[in-house]
Amino acid sequence: MKKHKKHAKLERPQVDDFSAFDIGIYGAPCGAIADLAIEVAGLLPSLRIGYIDADHAAFDNPGYSNRRNPVFALEVSLQEGFYSRHHSINESHQRKTIDRSIDVAIINSNHFEAKRTVLFYHPTKEKSVRKRTAQLASTVLVIDESGSLPDDIRSQLPSDAKFIQNAQEIAAYISEQHRSPALFGLVLAGGKSQRMGQDKTLLNLHGKPQFAHMTDLISASAESVFLSKRSDQQFETSYPTIEDSFLDLGPYGAMLSAFRKHPNQAWLVVAADLPMVDQAFIQELIEHRDPSRLATAFLNPATGFPDPLCTIWEPRAYEQLLYWLSQGYSCPRKVLINNDIQLVESARADKLFNLNTPEDLEEVKGLL
Repeated sequence: MKKHKKHAKLERPQVDDFSAFDIGIYGAPCGAIADLAIEVAGLLPSLRIGYIDADHAAFDNPGYSNRRNPVFALEVSLQEGFYSRHHSINESHQRKTIDRSIDVAIINSNHFEAKRTVLFYHPTKEKSVRKRTAQLASTVLVIDESGSLPDDIRSQLPSDAKFIQNAQEIAAYISEQHRSPALFGLVLAGGKSQRMGQDKTLLNLHGKPQFAHMTDLISASAESVFLSKRSDQQFETSYPTIEDSFLDLGPYGAMLSAFRKHPNQAWLVVAADLPMVDQAFIQELIEHRDPSRLATAFLNPATGFPDPLCTIWEPRAYEQLLYWLSQGYSCPRKVLINNDIQLVESARADKLFNLNTPEDLEEVKGLL
């Protein structure tokens, strides 16, 4: 009997349980773990750090009560038992929906497992450490301030676990292991050009069609570049394309379609009908990129708002774009206005001149 395919095969974001990069700390009293996490986070000001801990008010732990610290972009207190088992899809999914605005989650692994961990050994926690076989196997760094780590515990550690002295070395490890998402390029060429009266992407203003000019332009700055087009759009091209799978949403649908194909990459999105944009302008945007924000965008002085069509959208933007769509909005500018972004005020913002009408075309020809 022929089996029928039930679900579309989708590319899933490559994330850990709580963030793109989780690291746990275990083996010490919870207060000491919290203090170490605060110190580590303070050494990584360019990253948004979240701290995941148990709800200590829910059980007897007189040595520690939850504290809020401004060094963390997010602090979450969870019921220990509910989140302790990884095999349940419901529990693991609920971990992933806590908050995707953080780059790194530091986890109190006395209570919650993590993909990679730091053994912060205190002799008072010896019995607890002996029980944590999974945590020992995931240990990447060890701090043994007392120098009394038992040999049998040491023998259970991975052979490449590194013995370190302080928070600075944990911060260095996170900096080395945490990588900013790769930058892909997306040239928006799927508009219907109704006001122009002809396909704007085919206009020859630089010795080639505008879609080809823009694709070649950003190829020097992105690892891979794709041309965004409608499924019913007819023009020949050798460039890789991404057809709209979110239909009738304009640039918004094009961006969602790109994230659907490659959810783990950041997208340098540039409209094909920006004839004044040049390599230096693109490079200015990239130099100001802040991967810890939702996006990096130019302020458009003509509108007084961030311009969404010459913008770097980080992977976390995918979730926000879907959220705003679920609320009935399909304006990418609204997403930028209502989120934490890196806003770039450029002295060359006139490069954002957008071709919409025949009058615009005549003006651009004069400028060029």
